[in-house]
Amino acid sequence: MLICPKNPYESFIDLPGSVNAEIQYVAKDLYSRILTKFNPDGISFIQNNGSCNELGHYHLHIFPRFNNDKFKWETSGIGIQTVDDLKVTFSDF
Repeated sequence: MLICPKNPYESFIDLPGSVNAEIQYVAKDLYSRILTKFNPDGISFIQNNGSCNELGHYHLHIFPRFNNDKFKWETSGIGIQTVDDLKVTFSDF
C-alpha cells in the first residue's frame, strides 16, 4: 500500500506538520486493518527521499511481512555505530 498526500510534496522534510499527522493517523489505522485481515508476522514502513525516490514526491509504503518472504536489507557489515564512530555530532546539524 502507498499513502500519498493530495499535494505532491517532494520529501518528508517538506511535509507540513498537519499533513504528516494525518499520514501517521492513516498509517496507524491501516496497520490495524492489515493485522486483522492478513495476520502478518510483521509490517514494514518504508519512505524514500532524494534520488532513492523514483516517483519524485513523498509517499509512504506499508506492507505486510511474513516469515520467509525473502524481503531483506543488505547491510554493510560494520555493525552498530555510535554518533562518535560516524564522526557526526548534533552541532553539525
